[in-house]
Amino acid sequence: MAMSPQSGRVAHEDLAWSSEPDNHLRYKQLLTSKSHGPDISVTLVEIDGEHLELRTDSSSRVYVIYEGEFTFDIKGSTFNAKKEDVIRIARGEAYSFRGTGRYLVINGPAFESGDDVYSDGVMR
Repeated sequence: MAMSPQSGRVAHEDLAWSSEPDNHLRYKQLLTSKSHGPDISVTLVEIDGEHLELRTDSSSRVYVIYEGEFTFDIKGSTFNAKKEDVIRIARGEAYSFRGTGRYLVINGPAFESGDDVYSDGVMR
């Protein structure tokens, strides 16, 4: 039985890094809607600094901290996060965060370009 493109191991070492200088990060898109279907996306991120405030009305979002320490600001509340912590962001909630480390960001349904709306009104 052949494996569908939605199933199997993701060889992240073969994927290229992209960067977002405004957010002080670089990332690898491990699972995308284009390559793995519309249900979920997963991105590996390395950051050193502050991520601009944003929201997405398209999906819920989960951050899984691999290493480092972070401070998340969500709806006026502040949460500290470190290795092995999980932070959930509900669809439509504005948030920002800062820190240095690595994390996975998981979107359900999958992230699409233009889903992120930043506090300056720009969609990315």
